[in-house]
Amino acid sequence: MQLGKSVRVLVDQNGERVEFTAANHNRLATYIQQLRGQLAAECGVTAPGVVVGPLRFLF
Repeated sequence: MQLGKSVRVLVDQNGERVEFTAANHNRLATYIQQLRGQLAAECGVTAPGVVVGPLRFLF
């Protein structure tokens, strides 16, 4: 995953093992902004609060 560096491993008493990487705050914040931009583009938003196109309802 592009957000982490070193691998962390947790093993519980049943022997189940979970591995994950610690996230870098700045890279994570940048990634979230990129996702928000992609979502805004899909919804027709060009700037915060400005919507282009017809109103759509999501259920």
